[in-house]
Parts: sequence; structure tokens; C-alpha cells
Amino acid sequence: SHSPADMAVPAETLTKTLEAQHAGPPPLFKRFVLMGGVTGVPFGFAFDRSRMSDPDVIRGQFNLTDHRMLKTFLSAVATGASVIGALNALGLAAPKVKTPHAAAAVLGGALLGSGMHIAGSCPGTVFGQLGAQVKDAWWVLGGGIAGTATYALLHERIMKTFIGASPKITGSLDRLLGVSYPVAALGFAAVLGLGLWALEKVLPEPASSSASQPARSGDGADGADGGADAGD
Repeated sequence: SHSPADMAVPAETLTKTLEAQHAGPPPLFKRFVLMGGVTGVPFGFAFDRSRMSDPDVIRGQFNLTDHRMLKTFLSAVATGASVIGALNALGLAAPKVKTPHAAAAVLGGALLGSGMHIAGSCPGTVFGQLGAQVKDAWWVLGGGIAGTATYALLHERIMKTFIGASPKITGSLDRLLGVSYPVAALGFAAVLGLGLWALEKVLPEPASSSASQPARSGDGADGADGGADAGD
């Protein structure tokens, strides 16, 4: 038999156990769940208010009749470049440059673009559409999950058949220009800002476009017809 002294938990082990219990959520939880909620809620609100959850706005961009999606996305790129450039200048962030295959960029862009035009949605907008109760958003989400699972199963075959032999896209703007990353990022954001200003002058948003509303899951044909009659 063992004495109580022999069965006692070492003080060091007990201290580590108590520290672990009071340490709170693990770092991954804090990083992805908590920060995702803090940034995702305002992003989702702005996303819906900018009409990016409206399938007609997405299709209108591909039809070159409504340019709100292009302006919104370019604004997001300019904002992201400014923030990352400033954080990099302060030593708080380091850029991560990806080197995708050229064939992957072409094929992936063609699949994504055609899917966005057909569905009036994309892997990012569908979550905003779910929150806004846009009609058929659940079908789009289901199709995205099925497509992701299919790609995971066929990934090796796709890489060998279509992607593997294509050249990789290498380099970055700061290296091509021979300047620091903050200068390249902030300069790129400034150029985009001027481009957006010019785009708004050449292709202003129609006055009637701000009144458009996406089809909600509870809307029926009568409601849509009534809205059209009221607009006429």
C-alpha cells in the first residue's frame, strides 16, 4: 500500500494544472473565434448595407450594368493595403506573398466568375445572404460545400492533369519597383483611390439603385409584382 505522502500530487504539477484551468480560451480560439466575431459583425453589416448581398448587384457587375461590386471590392483592397502597409511600417505585420500556378489562377477565376454570375453569389457573399434571408442562399451554400468536398477528393488528380506543369506567378510589387513594402502598399492604395474617384466620375451609381432590395426568403411573386407596379 502507498502512504498519502506517496500519492500526493507534486506542487509543480499542481501549479501547472491550475494555471491551465485559469488561462482562459486557447490562443486559436481567441484568434479565430473572438477576433472573427469582433471583425465579422461590422463587416457583415457594412457588407449588407453596400448591397453586396443582392444577387442582382452581383449579376449586374458581370453584365457591366452595375459597378457597385467593383467599386466596393477595390475600396476593400485599397483599405487592406493601407492598413497592412502601415502595420508593416510599425513592425506589427509581415506580408505573406503567395506563388500560385498560372493555370490555377485562370481556371479558378473562370469557375468562380461563372459561378458568381449564375448563382448571384460567391463563397464570401453567401454568408451575408444567409443573414439577410436572401432567397436560395441555402442552396448556394450547399453547392459550395459539395464543390469543396469534390475538389478535396480530386485535388491530386487536378494538380497532376491541369495545374502541375504550369508556371508559377512569382514576385511582388515592392520587389519589382525596388522599394520597401510600406511604400509599395501605401502607393498602391493611393493609386486605387484615384482610380475609384475617376471610376465614380465616369460610371456614377444610378440614383434608383440605392432603393433596390434583394429577394428575401419570405417574398413571393405577388410581392415582387407589387413592388414593380409601385416603381412604375
